[in-house]
Parts: sequence; structure tokens; C-alpha cells
Amino acid sequence: MVKIRTGESVEQMGWRLIRIRKALKAFKEFGYTTFKNDDWYIEDDKPRIENSEGKKLPKKDPAILQTKDHSWAGVTGAIANVANTGWDEEEIDNISERIRQFVEGTDWLEGTGEDAIVIGTNYPVPRKDRMAAIEKFLTYHDPEDPDHIEPLFATEYLTVYSPELQAPLHLQEFLNDGAGGSCYFTPDQVDGQYIAIQETDSGVSRFCLNMQMGESDGLLKTQLVKEVFQSDEISDDRSRLFDLENTQSSQNPVAYFGWGVTTPEDNIYLFFNNLVSEENHFVFTLAMDEGIYDEIEAPIQRFVVINHNLPFPISVPYVTDNMLMDDVFQKTKNNLMVFHRA
Repeated sequence: MVKIRTGESVEQMGWRLIRIRKALKAFKEFGYTTFKNDDWYIEDDKPRIENSEGKKLPKKDPAILQTKDHSWAGVTGAIANVANTGWDEEEIDNISERIRQFVEGTDWLEGTGEDAIVIGTNYPVPRKDRMAAIEKFLTYHDPEDPDHIEPLFATEYLTVYSPELQAPLHLQEFLNDGAGGSCYFTPDQVDGQYIAIQETDSGVSRFCLNMQMGESDGLLKTQLVKEVFQSDEISDDRSRLFDLENTQSSQNPVAYFGWGVTTPEDNIYLFFNNLVSEENHFVFTLAMDEGIYDEIEAPIQRFVVINHNLPFPISVPYVTDNMLMDDVFQKTKNNLMVFHRA
């Protein structure tokens, strides 16, 4: 694995940079959130301040939190003060632009002059000593300082790295960025066990899916188990397969490891790895109970997904695209599953 000068892998450093950029952006917009003691009017006998017309102003609510936004120069000045960098005003002006580019990005151009087109965004990383100052600023805390009783950033937030967790977090951040809202679903709607039955020529497969919303909105902790029954092992009443206690498979079940996310558009994406074949499976919703929108906490009772692992091979020279699509539709039907809440 490629290493960079910090000794971290590219994946680890990439995750840290995303978190640092978001923290700096939040501090610029909101600043410190503190109580402004000199705005309080607590004593009943204390005169109220009068405006220019001689009218007494109402007492201010002492419970209101005060926030202050910053310019990028203000953010850089706060970093310099906490990290004790010794940057003078000219250095702060120069460094603030580098930090702005790191957080907001710069256009990645192809071509020059009037012919240049934007093909992406670069996020130039500040040099090592400046990044060290930024991290010190984000993680600094002092119980005696009202602005720093708690750090802006927990140290563990910059150091803990778990690929199994970072993958869905990355995806969830991307899906929510600029979407105008977060996912609609709540734990009461999603959490639970679901069962899908899939019939083939050789038998019947039962899929047992457990979903639980994680600590971060939109993340799903998932578990999927597949059991295969021969046709002569079960009764003609397929509904009995939804009773997990009374119908047991004679074959060893197959477990799938994975995770999932929900989107602001109310889609559910699930990613699994078959622990036997090691094939990856991508599961996403095609249809959902309309009842979930009738009541805020109404649990999902039924949803339809497509379970996809391999593209369908195109081996026949189709005359038209419509003929090709018809063939794909027929093959796709075998990968559709209806999950019912157990």
C-alpha cells in the first residue's frame, strides 16, 4: 500500500482530510458557540439600556447562545492563536487563502484562456507544519477557557480508521451533500427482520434480512442469511416459509456480510459479500410501501429489491435494442425479491 509522509495510508489520510475540511468549514460558518455574559440582564433592579429615542430596550434572554462567523483570515487567525504559530498579519493573509482552497477547492481546468473548461475540483493540502497547526486547533481544549471547554474535534475522530465503517460514511456524505435534506426514514420505520422467498427450478431460497439504523443518520447495520430448501422438503403452502421457527433448512445457511445506507430520496442501498463464494452483491429498492408516508413512524411492511451480482452476458447479435431489453427484462425478473417484515 502506498505510504505518504505522515506514515498513514492514502485511504487513512484521505478520510482525515475530509473530516478536517468539514470541521474548518463549520467553524467558519458558526464559530464558537458560547454564552455572551456581557449581554445578560439578570438583576431586576438593573436599569435597562435605552435606545437613541429614549425608549428602554427589553431584557435579553440569558439562555440564548451567541455564535460568530469568520472570514478565512479570521479562521487562520484563530488557528495561529491556539497553535501559537507566530504567524504575522501578512502570513495569515497568505495562509488563509491556502486554507480556503483546501476547504472549498479550486477549479481543475483543462485548456487555457477562453478555451479552458472546468473538469473537476482540486483540494490542495496545506504543507505539513500548517496541517499540524490546524489539527492542534481542532483538538485543543482548556477547561478554564469558555471557548475551549470541549475540543472542536475529538482526537479519536481524526485517528480511528475502519474501512467497514468509512465506506458507508463516505457514501452517505456524498449522497447528502447538497441534496437539501437528510433521509426520511427513522429507526422505528426501518429496524427489524424481513423475509423474502425466491423460487427456482431446483428449489426455494429464503432470505432473512436484519436491518438496524446506525448511530449516524442514514447508515444501516445489516445481516443477510440465505437458506435453500428442496421442493420435497416443504409443503405446497409457501407461506409457511415465513415462519422461521417451524421450517428449518436441511442445508447449511449462507451468510452475507455487509452494510447499507438510505438516501434523501428514500432509497435503500445494501452492499453484501457472500462469505462462501466471496461474490459481491448490490441490493437496492425498486418499490416501497406507500403507507410509510401516511404516518411518520409507520414501519416498513414490504419492499421490492433487485439483487445484483454479475452483469448479464450479451452473446446474441440482437436485431434491435428493444429485443435486447426484452431479454434483459426476462433475466432480471429472477433477481427481484419482495421482503416482508417478519
